Amino acid sequence: TIALVGYTNSGKSTLMNYLTRAGVVVEDKLFATLDPTIRCLKLPNGDRAMVADTVGFINKIPHSLIEAFKSTLEEVRSADLLLHIVDMTNPVFQEQIQVVEEVLGEIGAGDAPYLMVPNKIDVAGAPLCGLMSNGAREVCPISALTGEGVESLLQAIAAILDRGKEQREFCFSPAQGSLLSLLRRHGRILEERWEGERIRVRALLTPKLAGQMSKWLAESC
Repeated sequence: TIALVGYTNSGKSTLMNYLTRAGVVVEDKLFATLDPTIRCLKLPNGDRAMVADTVGFINKIPHSLIEAFKSTLEEVRSADLLLHIVDMTNPVFQEQIQVVEEVLGEIGAGDAPYLMVPNKIDVAGAPLCGLMSNGAREVCPISALTGEGVESLLQAIAAILDRGKEQREFCFSPAQGSLLSLLRRHGRILEERWEGERIRVRALLTPKLAGQMSKWLAESC
């Protein structure tokens, strides 16, 4: 799962709509997104990933609100990749970046794979050089409204998600077609071939999915 995070009104829902045509409500107010919206995204390498739009963060978010937004924050904690959307038109965007990173740490997502996405570059006057030169974070500037930079963002997402994947082999019987469909949807099939009455599949997939498949199937059969 890819989770969109950021300060409130940073453009997360606009990006979600551009990427997936999700129809998420876009409003200039606090907590316009209360519950996570999850949609499927096709990446340039052919892989598919689930994208979750989450609640916008604010400075000094009360613990009562953290509890109230538990479902959306759980999407953040369990995500394979966080896209930190930054409103570059806001004069205090640097402070907002710090707030978001602090909240991520508070909810246990501070060490998650992370891509900073400066947004609204079609109108922003703030220089990107400070963000681009920060080697601690990968940066991919975009305009969620016009689509500028989004193709590069998708390429970056695919590359980052590939880093943690592993190649595995599994065998499927005819009765296990639903599991094979699951692997085709969420993994990248490298090779399929029939061996007698079974299908041997070599695939690239996340460690989480590999672990699940290993429980259900005979690996390297």
